[in-house]
Amino acid sequence: MRLSIYASIFLVFIYASCANQAEEIATIKIEVPLELPAGLNTLETHVFQVFGVPTFFESRLANAGIEEQQISFIQSGFGLFNNDFSNVNLDFIFGITVHALIDGPNGPRRELFYLEQTPLNVGAEIKLLASSTELKEVLNKEDIDLEFNFRLREFCPQTFTGKFDLEFGIYIE
Repeated sequence: MRLSIYASIFLVFIYASCANQAEEIATIKIEVPLELPAGLNTLETHVFQVFGVPTFFESRLANAGIEEQQISFIQSGFGLFNNDFSNVNLDFIFGITVHALIDGPNGPRRELFYLEQTPLNVGAEIKLLASSTELKEVLNKEDIDLEFNFRLREFCPQTFTGKFDLEFGIYIE
């Protein structure tokens, strides 16, 4: 009796794992340079909004040979904040979140990437964690508005320009 129950559970798991898997057919890559001014303090969350960031959504779909109706979902993939343009060590940054602004600067936000507590000795780049939310209704435009939130563990040592490299996967089933 016990063996048949285990066999039944095993077969259910086998069957569930053979279901249709989503396939990534294209990516949206976004690069956003951002200037952090010297002297930012540790008491506040510093918010920077960038409007009209191009996604080239239609051309990415055309290159993949699909239409928007075929897309099952879009998810965050890879996020990186790096310091390509200067010699600033990013250890002074405590946390970063990246949001998409849905209806302008005062509208709702959707989290894209985050890192709650950066490790010490990160050097010139900080790898961000992908948010698990579905982003089809956010990224199906030719340009989007983004918000970058920084929390600091030390004062910003100098004004420098960093760059966000954000990547999103477009999936179909």
